[in-house]
Amino acid sequence: MSYSTKDDRSFGAPIAEPSDAFWRGLGGSESSTTRDKVIMLAVDLIIREGPADFNMLRIYEQLGIDAATVGFYFGGRDGLLADATWWAFRLWAQNVDDAFRTARPDPRARLRSFVEAEVTWARRMQGMHFVVNYPHVSSQAGDLVLDRYGDQLTSTFEYHLALLSVTVRDINRGTVHPLDFGPGNLPRAEFVLTPGYLLTATQISWATHGLATWSAGRHVPTRGLASRAFGDVSTTVAVSKMVSTIVALAEPS
Repeated sequence: MSYSTKDDRSFGAPIAEPSDAFWRGLGGSESSTTRDKVIMLAVDLIIREGPADFNMLRIYEQLGIDAATVGFYFGGRDGLLADATWWAFRLWAQNVDDAFRTARPDPRARLRSFVEAEVTWARRMQGMHFVVNYPHVSSQAGDLVLDRYGDQLTSTFEYHLALLSVTVRDINRGTVHPLDFGPGNLPRAEFVLTPGYLLTATQISWATHGLATWSAGRHVPTRGLASRAFGDVSTTVAVSKMVSTIVALAEPS
């Protein structure tokens, strides 16, 4: 996978009349309910403007609704932000699942696919990436996320940590697991007996999160690199090297 600092998202650009492709890019369709479209437009605005600055009036204008509709569906701005966070989290979860399951059946290929997908996702989601991972950008919205979806957030993350743990185990043992489990039937017993795989998976998760967050956030001290003599090469090489370093964490010591 090649990396670029250019914005190649399929959504996140201002659209006067959202198309079916626009809605599909956000996990819906033109036939989605008004409630779901409000959430998707909120996600899109947060991607482009960040959680503090997104303007709900633009949602009302694009869908031809009034402010009372948001109050009816979500209880207000914080409720909408909470549901947008959950919506984006589910998109993230599907992205991770796809990264593992569409990679060729080799644990190293699966792990690299995961890390690269996380970087690409963070770049695509920008402001929404931060809201998903740190919902307390609005304390009330963050509390609502936990109240409404806390158990589902935890179970989904445990599942993806299990995907990483199985992948680490396969790299260590020279095996290829069929990934024949889901959030409701995790291989917990095995990883209680072999906690080293889980610890390595956690380390990989944190390292990947750091790389993805740096990639999404237009890191202030380094954002000028691409405009200087090295151009995009410095960023591209740095990310590529870091991906390889993260993947190497799973190798037997």
